[in-house]
Amino acid sequence: MDKKSNESGCDLEFETVLYREVGQFGKFQLITIALASFSSLICGFMATDYIFTIGRLPYRCVIPECDYPEPEFLPQWIANAVPSTASGLDSCNRYVNVTDESTLTPGTDEICPAILFNRNETISCDSYVHERTNTAVYDFNLECQEWLRALPGTLNSAGGMVALILAGFVSDRLGRKISIVFFSLNVALVGVIRAFSVNLAMYAALQFLQTAIGGGAFSAVYILASEIVGPEFRVKTSATISSTFAMGQVILGVIAFLIPAWRTLTLVLYVPVFLAVSYYWIGNESFRWLLSKNKQKEGRASLEYAARLNGKRISDESMNFLLTAIPRQMEAQKHLNEHSVLYRVIKSPVLLRRCCTTPFLWMTTTFIYYGLSINSVGLSGWSSMLGRIGSIIAPLTPALMVYWSGIPSIMFAVTAIISGFLVLTQPETMGLKVPDTIEDAEYLGKK
Repeated sequence: MDKKSNESGCDLEFETVLYREVGQFGKFQLITIALASFSSLICGFMATDYIFTIGRLPYRCVIPECDYPEPEFLPQWIANAVPSTASGLDSCNRYVNVTDESTLTPGTDEICPAILFNRNETISCDSYVHERTNTAVYDFNLECQEWLRALPGTLNSAGGMVALILAGFVSDRLGRKISIVFFSLNVALVGVIRAFSVNLAMYAALQFLQTAIGGGAFSAVYILASEIVGPEFRVKTSATISSTFAMGQVILGVIAFLIPAWRTLTLVLYVPVFLAVSYYWIGNESFRWLLSKNKQKEGRASLEYAARLNGKRISDESMNFLLTAIPRQMEAQKHLNEHSVLYRVIKSPVLLRRCCTTPFLWMTTTFIYYGLSINSVGLSGWSSMLGRIGSIIAPLTPALMVYWSGIPSIMFAVTAIISGFLVLTQPETMGLKVPDTIEDAEYLGKK
């Protein structure tokens, strides 16, 4: 490897030296990302399992005048007793009875004829006949309570807002590896407990708790992967981590198809997640985090291990630079932190405009992404933390279809159009270096 003998620490950029000595992407990065990706995959389970576990069931009113003790869901006479809707039978109402059925002969063509009912008047169901009973809707008696059925999905996404705050705190103080293990363990533990929920309150509270104390697993994996690869591979790496999350949702759909019973499905999803705890022993920490915390012994060992796996060797001069560069940089920038970041953003019209528009763009992304995912199976129901508002609202959109079936589609379209115009106000960043300071951020995209 060619070296410039006269290079000094002051003349070198940290990233240039780091990835020249360690390698931008090699065996070390591949193994680390592959092991950590299991935790991002299980986050795909956690984000949308409620679509299946508390999914809407096909049911109708019990017709006391006609149904036998073990009623059939769709008997031949059902249209005489239950109104039709655009999507099939009305699940929550039936026609009012007006004739004494005792005058009719059971087992003949006159069983439950239209003459028994006033087809101009309906009443709500007293009890229900279900075609299947494999979701929590049946266990928790949530028939015809669409807003309550949508509540767990909303709380799931609300927990994600808490997770983003917690993820930053834990990841910064304890490290990326500990964060992955901690959050993954929480996902597994709360998920298994949720399989034994006895009522809606317990189920909904655990949906919130699971994402609140487990959702940080994805953030930890994402940060770890971004920190260990070189600039040329960060976009591909980010796309890979996001794809594992999506793959988790695909796997969830397949498992839910094979195992429709919601309690069994939940156990099958989350019991294997306990395996993620093994990352503590077999996974790697981010050398950038170790260096940023001035953990020189651990940082040196991590850098040497990464270089060795990638078939490289770090020179003593470069190692000394890497071990001290970040602490020196932090010390040098202390004088720039006289004012808080929030104050400096407010004083900058450029950054203030971006901070106001970017969260709406992210909110629209999550709103449409989760909204389409939820509606696809008929469930009613200043950072990326603000973007979570979209995913909180999304589970509620199908419940609006009670008033008009086109409401969710209109909401998706309007937010997408607004975001389309707002994105034109953002700078083009393709091929540009990630800004290191607020001043760099202000001039981002300017020539």
